[in-house]
Amino acid sequence: MADIPRIFIWCWPRTVSTAFGKCLSNVDGVQFWLEPYQNCFNNEIHKNAAAADAEDQLHPGYVQYMTKLRQTMATSNANEFFRDSKSYPQDKFVYPWVKKKLEEDEPGKKFIIIKDLSMAIVNKVQYLPEVPVRHLFLIRHPLRIAKSMEVAFLSSAKYLGLPVENLDFNVARNTPFMRQGHFKRDDSHAFWRYLQEKHEANPTIIDSDDLCREPERMLPKIFKAMGIPYDEKYLTWDAGEEIVKSWKGSVGGMVTRRATKFYERAFQSSCFMPPKPEMPSLDDIPELLRENHEVLLKCYQEMYEHRIHPNS
Repeated sequence: MADIPRIFIWCWPRTVSTAFGKCLSNVDGVQFWLEPYQNCFNNEIHKNAAAADAEDQLHPGYVQYMTKLRQTMATSNANEFFRDSKSYPQDKFVYPWVKKKLEEDEPGKKFIIIKDLSMAIVNKVQYLPEVPVRHLFLIRHPLRIAKSMEVAFLSSAKYLGLPVENLDFNVARNTPFMRQGHFKRDDSHAFWRYLQEKHEANPTIIDSDDLCREPERMLPKIFKAMGIPYDEKYLTWDAGEEIVKSWKGSVGGMVTRRATKFYERAFQSSCFMPPKPEMPSLDDIPELLRENHEVLLKCYQEMYEHRIHPNS
């Protein structure tokens, strides 16, 4: 029904958001969407790659990377797993189409949850669905995000057979699906501030370390903020990828995430695991992120002060 709030969870990549999606997929009567706006964003990047300005230039290996991904998408073995899934072809994902789909009724569903990346909506707010919505933000310390992205992308690149050693890789300058400019600003912070000014006084903020460290305290508070009845059974879920077939998103995106093992840890998860006690060193992250760390950290700290606290 159109009066069912669409519950958005906005984040950066590598914020434990996909594992959180598996947790939420066990809610009775839920329909979960995986990054519909990000798929639109990716399609626009691919279409307009040659026209990017200097700050937002894509990695020189972008074409090579995307060619490999599209070869993976096209293989029958890769697509077989998602043959009966609820997802759509990648080329369907344009902003007006997603807006329309998110406004449609979901017969038999009581909750509609959309996990997406803030970078894909902050400059496209006109495409938010014109139905009741609730906004949550999942944040993570920028040093943890940077290290996790580097590890995940290197793993994917190696799986695709790319010559990683010759790419002079670092996560900020050479991540094919993100422009350099996205590492010089915090789109979650910008969108959070926009919602405060234009729509919602206090969108809910969740720190992923809090969630992973104390899920038994955090989940009841998060479910209350979402307006969903809580049950202790949501603390665990089935390991493996079967639940992903119930998600709505891009078939191509699902295929590549599965094949490249970019979300391997999340897909195989069965509960939230405590974060590593040691914080990555500033010296151990890419140069561009070191250059912009103070800006990103300041944005993170401001949002962190407004988060749901485990002991509140």
